[in-house]
Amino acid sequence: MSDSLRRAVQEHLDARSFPAHVAAVSVKHCPAGFPFHPEDDSDWNMVRAMVDDIYQCVDEMLSALQTKAGFSAAVWKRLRQGRKLMVRPAAGSTIHMDGRGRGSSRGESPDAGWAFTAAVMRWFHDHPRISYYDMCLGVFLDVREGVTGEALIEGYPEYPSGWGFYSVRRYLADASDPGLGDDPLRGLEESTAGIYLPPGAVFDRMMVYDLNRNDGDETRQRELVFPDGGILMIHKAFLGGDPGDEGDRVLYPGAIPVNLVRLEKANPDLIADSIARFAGNMGVPVTPGDALLARVLGEEQGFMLHLVDAGGDGIIGLFVCLRRT
Repeated sequence: MSDSLRRAVQEHLDARSFPAHVAAVSVKHCPAGFPFHPEDDSDWNMVRAMVDDIYQCVDEMLSALQTKAGFSAAVWKRLRQGRKLMVRPAAGSTIHMDGRGRGSSRGESPDAGWAFTAAVMRWFHDHPRISYYDMCLGVFLDVREGVTGEALIEGYPEYPSGWGFYSVRRYLADASDPGLGDDPLRGLEESTAGIYLPPGAVFDRMMVYDLNRNDGDETRQRELVFPDGGILMIHKAFLGGDPGDEGDRVLYPGAIPVNLVRLEKANPDLIADSIARFAGNMGVPVTPGDALLARVLGEEQGFMLHLVDAGGDGIIGLFVCLRRT
C-alpha cells in the first residue's frame, strides 16, 4: 500500500507545484479510539495501556520509515546545530472539550490527539535517544478561553478542559526509558504561568509554543515578503531567526518539524493538502504562488516528518524532502 500511496501523494504535491519529494510507509493494525483525560488512578492505568498499544504501532511505523529514509542521521545533525525537534499536532480550533477532555468525534477535526503525540514523542526519546529537553511542542492555536494558549494546550489538572499535553508529559514520565536523565514534566510551570523562553535559551525543560501568538513582541516572528507584495509572519521558534543576525539565530536556531494529523482514511489528496498546510502557517495552504515560502522552508529545514493517523487505514509515516535532489 505505501508505495502506491507515496506515488499518489507525490502526484498531488506536483500538481500543487509544491517542491517536495516523499518517502512513505504505512501500518494497518493500529488501535482505534482516543483516551480522555484520566480523573483517577484506575482511569490512568486504562489510558496508559491504550497509549502503550498506540506506541507499539508507532514503533513499527517509524522503524520502517527509518529503514527506508534514514531520517535519524538528518535529525541528529540538526540537533547538534541547536535545533529542537518540534512536534506539531494539528490542534488549532479543534480544542472543544468537556470537563474530562473528551474531544469532538473523529470525523469533525484533524486533531491528532494527545495519545498519538505521546507515542511519537516516546519513540524519538527511546529509539534515536533524543532528550525531552531537545524537544518542544508547537501548535497553531486559534482559540482563547481566558488562559494562556500554552495552558490551554497543557490541560493541566487544575484546568482539565484543555487539549491534554499534561497527560502527554505524565505518560512520558511513567513510560519512557529513564536512562537519559530528563524529566518531561519540566516546562509545565512555564506553560501555566505564561512564561516565554526562546528555544535557544532552553536547556533543561520541554516547552510549548503557541505559534500564532507573539504577545505583542514582534521579535518572535519573522517576516516573509512575497514578490506580489504580500507578507506572511511566521514564528521564529518554527522557522528560525533572522539569517543576518547571529544573536537572533542563537535564540531561534530553527526547528526539526514532526507533523501529526488525523484523517478519516488514507486519502492521497488530503494527505498532500495537509503537508502543504503544515509547511506554512497552519490553515494557510501553500499555493503555487508561494514559491518564496517553499524555498525558505527548504533552505531552513530541508525536510519534515509527516505522520498521519488515517483511521481504519492505520497510520502513515512520510519523510518529506523539501528540496528535490
